[in-house]
Amino acid sequence: MDLATFLKGKNLFTNEECETIEAAFVSEVIQKGSIIREVNRFSNRLLFIESGLIRTFYFQDGNDITHFFFDENHFIAPINSIIYNKTERYNW
Repeated sequence: MDLATFLKGKNLFTNEECETIEAAFVSEVIQKGSIIREVNRFSNRLLFIESGLIRTFYFQDGNDITHFFFDENHFIAPINSIIYNKTERYNW
C-alpha cells in the first residue's frame, strides 16, 4: 500500500495534511540484500515500507544476528539518532 492510501485510511489527518506528509517522502526501490543503514552511523531518515521487509541485524562473534523484521505498511526510524543523538546499534 502506498503512503497516501495508508495515511488516508487511518482517518487521523485531513487530505491537506496527508498531501503535506506525502510530499516530505521520496519513493525509492531498495534491492534485496542492500544495507540501507549502517551500524555506528547517524541518520534522521524516516522510512515507510510500502512492500517487502526490512531486517535489522548486528554481528556478534562473526555471526550475523537478526534483531527484528519490519514489514509492509509500517514506519521505521533510527530512534537512537533522532531522539538520543547516538549512532545506530543495528544495520538495516
